Order: sequence, then structure tokens, then C-alpha cells
Amino acid sequence: GYGCRFDRAGRFTHILDPRTGGPARHWASVTVLADRATLADGLSTAFAAGRDTAAPEFISGKARVYAVPMGSLKGHWL
Repeated sequence: GYGCRFDRAGRFTHILDPRTGGPARHWASVTVLADRATLADGLSTAFAAGRDTAAPEFISGKARVYAVPMGSLKGHWL
């Protein structure tokens, strides 16, 4: 959500956590590589709103997910 913020302080982003209704704050960045842009777009939004590492089971070989946790400068493949 760092790319699109709705206030100067950066408190509100375009990706919301469905559990809280507030901005998703677990991941600073999520990148998804997939054969189709629509699949990558949908998965990146879903994983950006999530807090767990269920990505490998969910995508089952359809895509790869790279995520950077909040407060970190280093990411990792999920």
C-alpha cells in the first residue's frame, strides 16, 4: 500500500484489511509474478491484505510471491 496513500501522513492506503476495515499494515510490499497480469494483480492485492504465509499453498504453482514485511528493507519469496 505504500504506492497509493489517501492522506499526507500515510495512514490510509488503497488496500484494506478485511478483518479490521482499516489499512493493511503487515506487508510493506507484495510482488506477484504470474503468466497473466490479471492473476498477478488479484493475488498481490489478496496477499497484501493477509498476514499469514499461506501464499505457497494458495497459488499452488500458478505464481510466485515476493513480500517485504513492514519495518524491513529485505523481502523474501513466500
